[in-house]
Amino acid sequence: MRVDHAAENHSRLNRLALNLLKREKTIKASIRKKQRLAGWDLDYLLRLIST
Repeated sequence: MRVDHAAENHSRLNRLALNLLKREKTIKASIRKKQRLAGWDLDYLLRLIST
């Protein structure tokens, strides 16, 4: 994380992931629950990424 632009890249990926989770409205759950569900369920993860 300390080399070149790694911290900035990591920050942008985190923001992108949070924005995808916030935008997804098919499941009414907290961001934390959506994160866990995306880690457990490949179909849900693909739905998040494809929207």
